Amino acid sequence: MEVTHDDTDSTSTVKPIPLYVQDYIFRGAELEEYSLYELMGVAYAKGATKTEMDRYANATEASPSEGRSLWNRRVLFQPQHSKVESRWISFMRHPKVPCIVGNRSTDPSDIQCIFC
Repeated sequence: MEVTHDDTDSTSTVKPIPLYVQDYIFRGAELEEYSLYELMGVAYAKGATKTEMDRYANATEASPSEGRSLWNRRVLFQPQHSKVESRWISFMRHPKVPCIVGNRSTDPSDIQCIFC
């Protein structure tokens, strides 16, 4: 996934969208109602192997989701995410209060999240 910066001169560059920005944009449909702040307080994106992804898919097909704890549930990214095959959203066992820090820049790569 790439984004073009529209400059008036011919030195425009194409930069990839940072992974954590993709994580928010292409979060699963179950999380569409969450704001960035709310999502950062209860969930996090995590890498997963193909085996883990397959095991989770098989487990969720075999049993309904009502019996699983929220923190044990996973949400898959939308197909447009560049790492849809190897990344998912997991829920934290205990909600955290996110503190978004960074330079006062418009560049998303300058922003970090720490938990208080």
